[in-house]
Amino acid sequence: MHLLRRHAYETAHMGTAWWQWPGNRGGAAFRSHEMGGTKEMEWQFNAVDAKAALLARRAFMDFLQVSCALESDCESAQIVFVELVTNVMRHAPGPIDITLQSDARGLVVLDVYDSGEGFVAEPTLPPISSESGRGLYIVSKLCAGLSSTRTASGNKVSVVLPVTTQPAAFHLVKQGRTPSLFD
Repeated sequence: MHLLRRHAYETAHMGTAWWQWPGNRGGAAFRSHEMGGTKEMEWQFNAVDAKAALLARRAFMDFLQVSCALESDCESAQIVFVELVTNVMRHAPGPIDITLQSDARGLVVLDVYDSGEGFVAEPTLPPISSESGRGLYIVSKLCAGLSSTRTASGNKVSVVLPVTTQPAAFHLVKQGRTPSLFD
């Protein structure tokens, strides 16, 4: 059984309990819960912890594979997740908090919180000679509703992902009816 999938599965059964990855010494943790038709997964780790970022991406993809409708663009959602987390790792080292929420209508919102200096998300395509600066532009083309908000401790970047969830799929996972995903 894939270690992170097992923990994501156990977390789904445990409600809002926080779990730490085995062997983790940096305080990285995640949780998953459902309440009133809203599903939520959350990851917290230090932005310089590449292993925690990789594990969070795997859990994010597991959530999408299990919960999303077939017509969802999970590949684009993964690109968006990686771009936003990479931006934090590059520009705002420190704590990162990632929240993925799906409402009863199936709308999926990704929020990424950091402790960096304020910025305004104005995605523009940089000059062709530029070696960086395309991440938010790519995100803006793959998602709806890209926004950045200054918080008391840093920034919050939010997007509506190009996916929709199927409520029944999440319940099947919680009941252990998708063994092929957790082997």
